[in-house]
Amino acid sequence: MSTGASNVPAVVSESPSATIIVNVKDIKGRNLPNSGFFKRLDKFYVELVIDGQLKHTKSHTVKGNAASWTESFYFDALGSSVLECRVHTKCKIGSNNFIGGTKDTVDSLLTEGAAGVVTRELCKFDVAHGNPCKTQTIIEFTIAAVPKASDAGVLNMEEAITQQRDVLDSMIPAPSLVTPIQETVDTSATWGPLLQKIKLFTELVDSIAEIHPYAKMAWSILSATHKTIIAQADRDDCMVHLVQVMDDVYSFVKEAEPMKKIESHRRIVALMAQQTTECAYFIRDYAMNKSFWKRALKNSFMSDVDSKIKQYEDRLKELKMAFQDRAILQTGITVSRMMDTLQSFALDFNLSDMPYAKGARFDPDKGCLPGTREAIIDEITQWINSPDGDNVSQIFFLSGVAGSGKSAIAHTIAHLFDRQMRLGSSYCFDRVDQVNHRPSNLLSTISLNIADLDQNWKMCLCNIIKGNLTEQFNKFILEPARALTTVGPIVIVIDAMDESAEEVSRKPLLDVLAKGILDLPSNFRFLITVHPERDIVNAFSGNQHIFYKHMNTIDKASNHADIALFIESQLSGVYSLESEWPNKHWCRMLIESSDGLFQWASTACRAIKETKGGLRPTERLSRFVSSGRGLDALYIEVLHQVFDAEDDIVMSRFRSVMGAILVTRIPLCMSTHSELSVNQPHIPIRALHASFFDFLTDPSHSKSYYVDPSYHHRTLTLSSLRIMKSGLRFNICGLKTSHIQNTDVPGLNTRVEKAIAQHLSYACIFWADHLIVTGYDAEILNEIINFFQCQLLYWLECLSLMKRVNVASRMLYLILDWHQCTNDDVASFAKDAAKLISVFGSAISQSTPHIYLLALSFAPEASR
Repeated sequence: MSTGASNVPAVVSESPSATIIVNVKDIKGRNLPNSGFFKRLDKFYVELVIDGQLKHTKSHTVKGNAASWTESFYFDALGSSVLECRVHTKCKIGSNNFIGGTKDTVDSLLTEGAAGVVTRELCKFDVAHGNPCKTQTIIEFTIAAVPKASDAGVLNMEEAITQQRDVLDSMIPAPSLVTPIQETVDTSATWGPLLQKIKLFTELVDSIAEIHPYAKMAWSILSATHKTIIAQADRDDCMVHLVQVMDDVYSFVKEAEPMKKIESHRRIVALMAQQTTECAYFIRDYAMNKSFWKRALKNSFMSDVDSKIKQYEDRLKELKMAFQDRAILQTGITVSRMMDTLQSFALDFNLSDMPYAKGARFDPDKGCLPGTREAIIDEITQWINSPDGDNVSQIFFLSGVAGSGKSAIAHTIAHLFDRQMRLGSSYCFDRVDQVNHRPSNLLSTISLNIADLDQNWKMCLCNIIKGNLTEQFNKFILEPARALTTVGPIVIVIDAMDESAEEVSRKPLLDVLAKGILDLPSNFRFLITVHPERDIVNAFSGNQHIFYKHMNTIDKASNHADIALFIESQLSGVYSLESEWPNKHWCRMLIESSDGLFQWASTACRAIKETKGGLRPTERLSRFVSSGRGLDALYIEVLHQVFDAEDDIVMSRFRSVMGAILVTRIPLCMSTHSELSVNQPHIPIRALHASFFDFLTDPSHSKSYYVDPSYHHRTLTLSSLRIMKSGLRFNICGLKTSHIQNTDVPGLNTRVEKAIAQHLSYACIFWADHLIVTGYDAEILNEIINFFQCQLLYWLECLSLMKRVNVASRMLYLILDWHQCTNDDVASFAKDAAKLISVFGSAISQSTPHIYLLALSFAPEASR
């Protein structure tokens, strides 16, 4: 009997060897539900799952209440395997909607399918009563067994080729400067062998993580393009020859024992796959993309098409020779950039004054474990590689709760396309380091990164100006984009947008991104990950050029399988777990408790492997799975195993340490957090995950482990003022003259590092940021008065040496805003100092001694 228990968590088990191949096709739906009031439920798709193998149809727009899907799918299966069929509606905004599903064994379906069409009424799980309920929606399909000599992977690829129907009926005619072949060329005879070889190559490298994604991309792009090339009446001889060269390069897949060769030539084969993808981008845009020819004509590129193809051919031949000769390649891939005559010139614009967020780039070590999140990574990759056009979204908006794995996916995509030289920029916001990773640095950082990708873009940046975010977007992004010459996708990854700043501060950036991205060339692709906070969702809602995806729409069985793979990779060496709970029952316990959150699984695994505290791994695991679901329960149990909440001394130290870590504006090393004692004093200390920060600072979640930020902001305010009182002094770096600029002083950077320790640097730059969130306090007021009377000029000297004079005015105005400071002396000092900075800030920045010479002579009498 079929059920619709789609929402019941799947049980993780090891997949046995398949004995049959099953083909499911001719899928049809009847009595599909009408559109909802708030969401347009007019597109439907079907998911099929057998033993963790997930496949799905394309979304189909339904008129009336019936739909049919033309895809054909192949699965490896046992007779006892269960086929789960689910129907969903695809929504532009919010998560997709589950309509209903069925479950049957493969044996029973094959028996029924032998007599004709299988028909089922979809069921949906009734949460309130705990029973499946019928939906009146009917699903039909045919199912049959395929001879075992076939291979499911090969059959699926062959089917995919026949399904590529969304390309133009004919190739866009090339401008007359490109010489067409005068005689008809049998292009299909060229394409067929090449596609077969790349398909086989993709299968051979399936288990090699650094090669397979690029081989898969190349095959996907070329298989979607070949019909357009074949249908073109005026076939270009150069393009056909490039395809022939590519076909010749992949002749190695027919050799004996190709997998052994591929394993021993990983670097060469990886470059081969990446180069093939680059050629695929070029061929696709040449054949299908109008903007290719617009950019070509604008940049006088017509005469360069042949030479670019020649570069590709030479590079492919070099790769083939290297593969055959076992050579070591020192060069990278040739990327399709359309360059004008300036391409040969070395552009050396001084862009060092542009704001740049150091440390905001992706981290390969933070990506997904190989073999996990394959479905969502494939979905994003296919979206990035989709042909440019008005119906292609330029923003992929990925949202999900804290700990669901959004950032790991973002880092994986960034790494994948960085190796392909297709990553325009990656920018990872971080709540712990909002100073360096602030919204105002985003657009300039993206622009500088793209400048490394495209020389014409870099050339345009020589005329940039500074301004508000709208002006920055126009100058840093839109204007250089008009000169862009890159063929194929340019990927921009923005991770953790919700951690960029508070709601009010990030609003201008959200407005610019939501509206301005649509004015960029159609080959731009923005992947944005966020926690679904209301202001961010509202900013991007209602835009047809944005594709919305929520992490909770990822198939539960697939998600659990990924978490299982991660847990096993982390705890496979803890043998006591298998002894206590055989047959990997310990893994299933953790998966069930994780509630689908990778952050829960990651935290639990780290704690289980912890050797301190006197608890065995089995005891830790038992406590975690019995403490309740959710990150809050896990965090409390982890802290409870280390810190006794009933011991006042222990909790006082805990709050002191954690408070200092949580409220600092940037991560600080242990030598700066001098009250702590560890073995690695120069490693920055920070909260590992934003959810832990939220947990500790919310008393309703952390309970006994609550850390009050306001108390620690006050402590850091006083500490910073006292550090400056004892550490600042006249001419701290021993400069001998005011006649030369800071940049011309020999070895000044080394002097600054020695004279201005990190704790003094932090105090000078951030003391007012802690002050503004601290209540009015007489003790603090006395320290501020002393600061203005004794340390003000020394403070400006340090800021000049650290190239941070730009923060001085803002900090002085924060003092005025500090509970509307009513002390006349402090207010007068702050205003006069702010005026001094506004007039002489540039001179002070360039030459530190001018603080005492030029600026002081013009200061108001009352402030001298």
